[in-house]
Amino acid sequence: MKRRPHWLITAFIVLAAVNLIGLVAALRDLPVYREINLPFPAVLIPANNALWGVLFAAVAIGLFRRQRWARRHFAWLVTAYALIRWGWLALFAASDYDTGRLAFQATITALALIPFWGLWWRFRWVSGPPS
Repeated sequence: MKRRPHWLITAFIVLAAVNLIGLVAALRDLPVYREINLPFPAVLIPANNALWGVLFAAVAIGLFRRQRWARRHFAWLVTAYALIRWGWLALFAASDYDTGRLAFQATITALALIPFWGLWWRFRWVSGPPS
């Protein structure tokens, strides 16, 4: 593929920024998280944001530089992120509102993944099968 997929690079920059901003907020609020009764270690919140922020930034840079590994793995990364975020909500839903929106979240997540997988298939056919 000759042109860079600008919308895809922008999406990964936005996802990286959202997670890195979430990291800063989680680090700021870490003492509060430790005081309330969370069903998991409070350190998981900033660690999760840091991991996803770094991964999304790395893939954005890889896509900008037209790296083959980034083109092969971007759709898998977004899918893993979406499933983990949805699973997190499903496991730790604390209210009826949260449990009531699980089906809606699953539907929106599936619809949001369609353009990523469409472009992944396009990359696969243009540049050949992954080796």
